[in-house]
Parts: sequence; C-alpha cells; structure tokens
Amino acid sequence: MKTTSDAQTEPAEPRSVQRMVRRQAFEKWIGEHPYEQDTSRWPQDDKYAWPGQYKVYQVQLAWDAWCESANSMLNRTGGFTDKGKHE
Repeated sequence: MKTTSDAQTEPAEPRSVQRMVRRQAFEKWIGEHPYEQDTSRWPQDDKYAWPGQYKVYQVQLAWDAWCESANSMLNRTGGFTDKGKHE
C-alpha cells in the first residue's frame, strides 16, 4: 500500500487537523483489504492539472464521497462542516 509522502501533507491552517484525521482514516480504509488501492496524490504544484488530488480517479471519487458523507452527518447533528475543503 502506498501512502502520501511528508511533502504532500495538509497545510497548517485552522481545521487542518480534522481534515488530516479524516484523510488518514480514509487512506487506511481504502488501502487495506479488500480494496488495497493506491493512495498516492499529485504534488501540490500548479504545473499539474489536479494538484493534491489522488492519482487513481476511483480513489478520488471515493474520497469525495467520504467527505460528503462526513459533512452530511455533521450537518444533521449540528457539528462542524468544511464542505468544499476536502483537499
């Protein structure tokens, strides 16, 4: 299972801890059996069309769905949401 490198970690900003924990949980889940997907991402560099996105399109779709699901649950319970900020 590939994981993101230190150079590709989330930027230090408010709420970044919640996003990092969410991303770590997602990468652990999708990287293990039975899915065993590659979680490498494009570098955070403007020369790439999709900086910071997962290289495997299906993994990116799963990540987007994971974030929307978490946001939906938080909205129903009145908790924190960072909709649109799941990089």
